This record gives sequence, structure tokens and C-alpha cells, in this order.
Amino acid sequence: AVVAATTLNKIERAHQMYREGLHEEALGFYTEALAMAKTRAQKIALHSNRAACYLKLHDFDKVSSFSALFFLCKKKNLFF
Repeated sequence: AVVAATTLNKIERAHQMYREGLHEEALGFYTEALAMAKTRAQKIALHSNRAACYLKLHDFDKVSSFSALFFLCKKKNLFF
């Protein structure tokens, strides 16, 4: 229960940072939350949120490679 609460706190903080335009900071929080995520749905959402941060940071190479990896993992059901 404590891990779930911590994960949710990081996700909420990341969302707040993203809304405020602090995309690098949001990326860090999304990455930390991803390390603690337990459900497949959480992991997919966090990967998508990270890609959105890379897009806002104009890091198109990471968006492209990350998106390709994400869809490959999803297709092969590699998310737990």
C-alpha cells in the first residue's frame, strides 16, 4: 500500500510539472514512478507520458526510438 501511494504521488507530481511546462522535471518523476509501477496499465500510461515529455523537449530521436520500442513491447506483450 505504501509503494502504491508513493507511485501515485510521483505520478501526480509529474502531471503537475508537465502542466506547468517543466517537462524535464516531469520526465524524471515519470521515470521514478515507472520503476515502482505494478500494473500493466500504469506502465503503459507512464511510457506514453515519458514519450510526451520527450516530444515537448523536442527530443525527436528519443520519441521515435522510444515509440518504436514501446509498440514492439506492447505487440509482443512484454509488459507485465
